[in-house]
Amino acid sequence: MNLKKQFLLISLILLTWACDSGNSIHYQPALLQLEDSLEQTPQKTLHALWLMDTTAFRPEDRQLYHYIAYKGAMLLPDEKNPKPEELSIGYFREKGDSARLYQLYYYLGQVYTGRFAWLRASNSFAEARKYAGQNPRRVFQAKLGEAYVYRFKMMY
Repeated sequence: MNLKKQFLLISLILLTWACDSGNSIHYQPALLQLEDSLEQTPQKTLHALWLMDTTAFRPEDRQLYHYIAYKGAMLLPDEKNPKPEELSIGYFREKGDSARLYQLYYYLGQVYTGRFAWLRASNSFAEARKYAGQNPRRVFQAKLGEAYVYRFKMMY
């Protein structure tokens, strides 16, 4: 009887581990640290990002790299940044990473607002609102971006 309980316990532990390990995405810690520090020190972070060796990156690390470069290009529009790729949006949409999709569309809306591309900015903020989920702060930010766009749109 004791042997059956041990067998069931070990089977349960192995089954739980097997189910959890296949669904999660693990990024390189260096990239995650750069992502966290991007908003506080964007120039320093982008410089460190450009110095990284990307040859050994897995596909998910490469997409996170492009995502950070894309977000950095939006935070520092006057800097000479690498061109952001639409691949990042497609990749994170495929993986269902709504937090990063929200940020990409939100910053894209800010860039379009700065360039007076009202329709594109409005569409970007609307997409950001879709990916905001139940987070009230994100929903508020996206709606505030849309309100800013509509205010200027109505003036002209």
